[in-house]
Amino acid sequence: MSRKLHASLIVLIALLVLVGTVGGPSVQPTHAQGVTLRAIIRPDEGGNVAMYSKLFKEKTGIDVQVDFVSWAEIHDKTITTLAGGGGGYDIIFIPSANVVEFTSGDWFEPIDDLITTKNSADWLKSVVDLYTINGHLLAMPWYAGGAHMAYNAEILKKANVDPAGVKTWADFMAACDKIAKAKAADYCFTPSAKYPGEFYFNWGTIVASQGGQSFDKDGAPIFQNSGEALAGLKLLKDGVDKGYFDKAGTAMDDYETLIAFGTGKTAFLLDSTWSVTQASKNTELSKITGKTGLILIPGSDKERSGGYLYVPDLPDQRRSTEAARCRRREHANPCLTVQRRRYCQGMGRLRRTG
Repeated sequence: MSRKLHASLIVLIALLVLVGTVGGPSVQPTHAQGVTLRAIIRPDEGGNVAMYSKLFKEKTGIDVQVDFVSWAEIHDKTITTLAGGGGGYDIIFIPSANVVEFTSGDWFEPIDDLITTKNSADWLKSVVDLYTINGHLLAMPWYAGGAHMAYNAEILKKANVDPAGVKTWADFMAACDKIAKAKAADYCFTPSAKYPGEFYFNWGTIVASQGGQSFDKDGAPIFQNSGEALAGLKLLKDGVDKGYFDKAGTAMDDYETLIAFGTGKTAFLLDSTWSVTQASKNTELSKITGKTGLILIPGSDKERSGGYLYVPDLPDQRRSTEAARCRRREHANPCLTVQRRRYCQGMGRLRRTG
């Protein structure tokens, strides 16, 4: 017999935040002693899950037991867990790249009551659509980010490169030439290109940052008609041919390129919000904390770039992407991203039997 859970950890965390920030009469929580929720989640960067789990118990009386699984193992662990009946977990972590795969087995309870017509305006439609399968919301969005560029200040100093002068991709290649001639690093740049969705950290962002588009309003590809698209491919080829770019990036995701950058092997990092943040702050993953800086993603002579947010505004929200600068939305994460392996992440409530 199906047993539906009455609470989802991430959802109630969001509610707790709203309770603490929205004015009005205080809400007295209902305590449920002796109840434990189990969740499987990727590593707890920054201790956020631990912090809110503690607050959740204080307000509800419900214990939260979280198993943190490394990025390298969480996909296979999740598939095994789901195929085996859930492994006793109540909440499963669903990266955007795995939505179709993870939701195809009828393993999750709908949570349609959590995002309704009354509060749907608080959520980015494309993100909600991503986790809506056959008309039912199966996961609650809880984390998102964008693409950003960081640099290793020591490497640039050694090569006499001023990061403020890197405004176009031509400037970027000139900087890479200096770095190579000074032998300041193994490589200037390692594109993350292990997964199709990571074209945001290589060709996709190079095109978008110069004003190019990949798809039209109906989702049809138009990059083949774009001079920026061809220029982006040429830049990547030239970077590899000249030894500026590490071609091993074709088998590296944003975590692995973070490690390469964090160990001083590369001068620049074009990567996810999470990876760029870890490179500058997490001493467990990066040996160059305190030695990094940020620049706007290079553009062209006609287009000044920035940090990029990928949000499709298409009939089929899971089909394609267009780049847009990050805009802040009231009551919503300011940088929501879809179609990215890790960027748009959700939590699904498992359908349990027994």
